[in-house]
Amino acid sequence: MKKSRLKILKVIIICMVVIMNLSSILVYADEKDSITINVKYGIEGKYKNNYELPVNVEIENKGENINGQVEVRVQTNVYDTYDAFVCDVNINSNEKKTVTIPINLYENSSKISVVLKSGNNIIKEKTIIVGSGRIDEYSLFSGILTDDINGINLRTLSFNVDGRRFGGDVKSVNVGLNIDMLSESYKSISALDMIIINNYDLSKFTDKHYKNLMEWVSNGGILVIGTGENSAKTIKENNLGISYNGTKDLNGYTLANLEIKDATVALEKDGENLIYELDNEKGHIYVAAFDLANQNISNEDYIEYFWKEHIGKNFVNKVDRLYGYSNSNYSPYEITNLLNNIPIDKEINIGSIVGIFVCYCLITGILVYFIMKKLRKRELLWGIIPIISILFSIMLFAIGTNTRIKDVALNQVNFILNDGSKESTVKGYIGVALKNRGNLIVKEPDNVLLKILNEENYYRNNSQSEFKKLGSKTVYKESNSYYEFENLSSLKMKKFTVSNHEQIVPSLDTNLKYESNVLNGNIKNTLGNDIEKLLVVSSNSVWDIGKIKAGEEKNIDIKPTSSLGLSEYSNKLMDDYYNSYRNNKSKGDKEKYKDIIRIQNAISSLAQIESNGLGTTYIIAITNMPVDYGFNFDNRSVSKYDTTVMTQKVNIDFTDKDGILNYPMGYFKPVVLSSSAYIYADDYYNEINGQGDVTFKYEVGSDLDILNITIGNLNKQYQSSGNQKIFIYNNESEKYETIDVKAKGNDLTNPKAYIKDGIVKVQVTLEEDGYTQIPQISVKGRAK
Repeated sequence: MKKSRLKILKVIIICMVVIMNLSSILVYADEKDSITINVKYGIEGKYKNNYELPVNVEIENKGENINGQVEVRVQTNVYDTYDAFVCDVNINSNEKKTVTIPINLYENSSKISVVLKSGNNIIKEKTIIVGSGRIDEYSLFSGILTDDINGINLRTLSFNVDGRRFGGDVKSVNVGLNIDMLSESYKSISALDMIIINNYDLSKFTDKHYKNLMEWVSNGGILVIGTGENSAKTIKENNLGISYNGTKDLNGYTLANLEIKDATVALEKDGENLIYELDNEKGHIYVAAFDLANQNISNEDYIEYFWKEHIGKNFVNKVDRLYGYSNSNYSPYEITNLLNNIPIDKEINIGSIVGIFVCYCLITGILVYFIMKKLRKRELLWGIIPIISILFSIMLFAIGTNTRIKDVALNQVNFILNDGSKESTVKGYIGVALKNRGNLIVKEPDNVLLKILNEENYYRNNSQSEFKKLGSKTVYKESNSYYEFENLSSLKMKKFTVSNHEQIVPSLDTNLKYESNVLNGNIKNTLGNDIEKLLVVSSNSVWDIGKIKAGEEKNIDIKPTSSLGLSEYSNKLMDDYYNSYRNNKSKGDKEKYKDIIRIQNAISSLAQIESNGLGTTYIIAITNMPVDYGFNFDNRSVSKYDTTVMTQKVNIDFTDKDGILNYPMGYFKPVVLSSSAYIYADDYYNEINGQGDVTFKYEVGSDLDILNITIGNLNKQYQSSGNQKIFIYNNESEKYETIDVKAKGNDLTNPKAYIKDGIVKVQVTLEEDGYTQIPQISVKGRAK
């Protein structure tokens, strides 16, 4: 009877469990059916690579209240691995809500999955493909915030740019801008090159809108504001530091009497101020005293010319600054190498450890034993030997103190461009690792932009990849970004870029003169830190000054270490390291070679990251100068390491004893004026590759009375291919002339015929697929 009752009880329990699970499944299915998710990407479906891609998720909830998260999962270059971008969301019953989440989309990834979660439970999931809508990086991507878009001529702005890699005109691609895009983070609009605000009621803006807009400007954005007859609508109290004191009507248009803090008048006509300009870190603000849609003035040729000149210049500078690695998810190999290898100042001396161990064995195994035996106190050995062991352990601990890593290792590689202004721009790469396996959270510091680096710099077809394993998680919360890594292995470096940081850096004191291929003068280290390696660079000439201690002034009188640029100098460093030190020829000079790879990696990285902003003559100082970005790892102790590369423009006197200015071969940097589709000029390696035509301009300037121009090559042993021809433009005949570039260079007869407005033009043709050097020029003249 008991057995029968037990069986009945078991059946009842099983039925109850099944019913409960079935009920849960039905409720969960009902919950999924009551929620609708619509996903859109980009700004009106348009986006640019290497910038955050805004994903707009519209959620309609017809079920119970939801308190959860929206998670956008993005394919990475690691198979079946995804990165997640997350924000919290609360949706009441019968409510519709839209959230915008900026994501990083890798070059060869297109599939994203949007997941609505409550805790660990997935409520709803939708997968889409990011397809059409990508904008060329050389197109001007503009967002327009206005109540009436008609008549704004800036919508159709186009201009031709000298020096573009791919030739052709820059054209505008426009989208309507929604104020909601500025509500959460400026990262949602980071892809925009220009924002136009005209005839729009800015009373709708909150402090957060203004903050995000100005962060976008400071990161290189171009902001154009129209006023005129709509000044009362567009200009509000404390609106970007702009105020106005009435308007006046002129010839069918209205001008506002503007007052703008720290602005300069950029365009004036007939005594009237028309356009004001204000620089904001990397970005620019233009305020027009007229309405941008008023055809009576906005359609004037001189207005259009102004926009082309100024916005064109700003846009090209932005593209040049961000081209390549500096704004992408990828980093040069040398940067990865620097971040992976922590520059510990003091290494453990193996000889000292062996010596201590031998002493320990001798003392505990022989000396103490015989002493105790002689004293007939051997029974005390059980206490003496542990005490001696503890003392030796303390000694070993003390020896390793300087090499011991704390809870978090923060390895920073900093590139500082010191242009003489009060604060210098800093571009940073950081690696963060844990001493022991665990979870890591990296919070984006205030006032900087933190972006995770892709560590897989190779192409992989991810069409079959699934969202199975979490790589990294980016959490957006209260205008802050958090990067979360779960169960991170010990000393596994997670890498980021840091931008939008500025730091006060003193300039080095220099007094330098160049004559007959020799650089002489003096340099004083005023940085407050020792300089491990100091280089003076004048285009393709590199002088290695070596180490300079803090406060030291060094006199120099040396010939170039390299005459083929930083690439050759970098190669020489590695050749010396492997041929001399690694092959046991200079093992005794360990101090000289201990940091050589780190220095070589820093120099190679600099050439790739800042190649467009270094100018013609500059100093490179490699130091361990600390940079504080403001990272906070809560209560964890931090071991911080800095490799800081500072560049500073420097004046070199090229005047000889006769008062003639002698600019050496390669001093004037060639700039690509135009090129065919299948030819490419690499100024780092001073080489042209491909087939077709490429035209260079050399900006000598108009302040010289030219006496001589010589065209030549830097590397006289270089062997070209591709059947090259070189031409120089004659301004008198208005056509290109063939020129033979000899080993010693070709002196031009009648040099003034080949320069106009301070510019010399040279064209190189490769009739077949091949390679050759970029021609260089040297110039002699007297200052006018």
